[in-house]
Amino acid sequence: MSGKRTLRESLPTMASSLVLSRLPRRSADGDDFRAVFAADLHTDADPFRDRTDVLRRALAGIRRDGNTDVLALCGDITNCGDEKEYALLRRLKKAYLGDLRVLPQMGNHDSWHHSDDPNYLLAERLFQRFCRDCGLVTEKNYYYATVKGFPFIVTGTEALCHNKPTITEAQLDWLDKALAKALRTGKPVFVLSHQPPEGRNGVTPEYHEAGMGERSAAVDALLLRHAATAKAPILFFSGHIHWLLPCCVEQAHENLYYINLPSFEYGGKGDPGCGPGTAALVTVNGGKLTVTMRDFINGKDIPGYEIKV
Repeated sequence: MSGKRTLRESLPTMASSLVLSRLPRRSADGDDFRAVFAADLHTDADPFRDRTDVLRRALAGIRRDGNTDVLALCGDITNCGDEKEYALLRRLKKAYLGDLRVLPQMGNHDSWHHSDDPNYLLAERLFQRFCRDCGLVTEKNYYYATVKGFPFIVTGTEALCHNKPTITEAQLDWLDKALAKALRTGKPVFVLSHQPPEGRNGVTPEYHEAGMGERSAAVDALLLRHAATAKAPILFFSGHIHWLLPCCVEQAHENLYYINLPSFEYGGKGDPGCGPGTAALVTVNGGKLTVTMRDFINGKDIPGYEIKV
């Protein structure tokens, strides 16, 4: 994408996106619950860059698309965890999402503050401050939340992360208890991570930098153990890889699905139909849960990745 632009160049997208986000929402009659899962926004500090215009159109498209209950962000919500990037993300959220509930998750880019001179402690404070802006009070980079009674388990790195997250034994123990708590609701359970466990979603030993690292087997085992007693599906969402291929939707158990998301900013390598603004749409209607990959800029589904439970 190109570099410096002016306000005049960005005004058409700003105006059209604002109008779009305020139009009557498309009908979503009958949905008891509607959630969007997006990854890798890589929010810039420059409000006039063309990559920021992509986010404007995509976020406005989510609000226009239907009565969505929550937008869950699976990491790399900023490009390097900088104050100015979070400031712009707040403005985009307010302008194009309104009061839509947002659940952020920390990706490797969010743990840097700056890539050339990383400052993890500052990056952590800025991430948790943004969580508070989203109505979440947490002193850790992982937390448990509910939306309309549906449980969300949000994991997060606990140290500077260039590719693989740091997941401590304390977080693993918390994850175990959080899954047990979530399963007692009897509802579908949504788990957010930035990276998938190695061995899932096509992350092979040769491509190990894309996965969760040494905690992969432990996290996978926890999920499989809880899936064996679940009354409703567990859906594990991740990003980081910026691709969209058949392996990005994997059923590991009758009640466990791994879904790796393309980049909301850049689209997904591997599928020519997956452009910027693509995220997963989850709807629950009565006893049926459906997951589709959807292009929110153009308002259309991307075939080949649907899940129906």
